[in-house]
Amino acid sequence: MALRTSVVRLELRLAAARRQLASLAEPCSAQGADYLHTPRFWTGLAPEQCPGYDASRKCLSSLRAPDLRERGAPLRRSLEAYFENSWTLTEVLFSSLRTADAYYRPPAHGLRHAKVFYYGHPAALAVNKLRVAGALTAGLDD
Repeated sequence: MALRTSVVRLELRLAAARRQLASLAEPCSAQGADYLHTPRFWTGLAPEQCPGYDASRKCLSSLRAPDLRERGAPLRRSLEAYFENSWTLTEVLFSSLRTADAYYRPPAHGLRHAKVFYYGHPAALAVNKLRVAGALTAGLDD
């Protein structure tokens, strides 16, 4: 049951990421930096609600990797907190992009993909880890 809840959370994050990318093409009254700080931008937790946020410094920091020697509910909580933190840090990084073109334009050197390719990595890698561990037997779209 708890694993299914985690899988559903990952599915929701991937769906939210798809909606976010689709919404870049939709008109919005807020532009530039103003848009990036609206509730519409965040597909996961807002930085202030995320594990790892230090309110006194107004700073979101990366969490330590979970201790995989833990088992049961404590491990599940630390894995979920780690995923939420990674997802929010990714969105904070992507919030610095000013235009939709910045998501889709490949770098000038041509050695990497466009940034949009990397947007879903935290969720996709989390699903792959669950598959390797045997917790999932199929991909999310299978």
